[in-house]
Amino acid sequence: KNSQSPDRQEITVQVTQLSASDYQPQHLVQGQFQAERELVVRARTDGVVEQLAELGQTLAEGERLLTLSLDGRRAALSRAEAEQKPNAAELKAAERLSQKGLLADTELLMRRAAAAAANAALAEARLALDYSRPTAPFAGTVNARHVETGDYVRTGDSLLMLVNDNTLTLSGFVPQQKVAGLTAGLPVTATALDGRTLSGTLSFVAAAADPDTRSFAVEARFDNPQGLRLAGASAELTIHLPTRL
Repeated sequence: KNSQSPDRQEITVQVTQLSASDYQPQHLVQGQFQAERELVVRARTDGVVEQLAELGQTLAEGERLLTLSLDGRRAALSRAEAEQKPNAAELKAAERLSQKGLLADTELLMRRAAAAAANAALAEARLALDYSRPTAPFAGTVNARHVETGDYVRTGDSLLMLVNDNTLTLSGFVPQQKVAGLTAGLPVTATALDGRTLSGTLSFVAAAADPDTRSFAVEARFDNPQGLRLAGASAELTIHLPTRL
């Protein structure tokens, strides 16, 4: 109050003290869980299905998936082995004679060609036998069977589906106005429709937008040691961005 200005009134002000606090922005994305490893096993040779893994059966890597009829494949392997041995021996003998100058170069080339053809025939016979006994390329569960015992299959036919859901992926799309700041490695949380949640890591952010939707594809990975049946289920993905004031 100014003593020289008796008519001037005091001014009252209200003061609020503010302090910054941490805030973690989030992006919500609708997506779908998928098993990280999922494979439709196809026939690599013809034959009749003699034995087949059960639906829902869990197999270790390298365990046999099914058995096809041999249809002379074992006999073909025996013939190929029998033909390969003398060709290999004749080639060695021809190489020794060639080193001594007792064999023409053309004859040596013919021996090498015959040995190579015999080796190729043996390898093909072994593959044909292996193809009739396909094994699991990774540990997983038989999720579908496309053939039954007694069916005749041809090369390329679908046999069964193998799924490993120990690790799940969740894919979705982020609008172009929200993709800034998204990088692989950010923590994420997935919430299924039944309320179950999983914590994981953002593993992929597309470098270019989808030309139709102008949105960017993202993918997150989640460990699933309990084997929760979530593959194929819809879920909400929460991407946790770095904290800021």
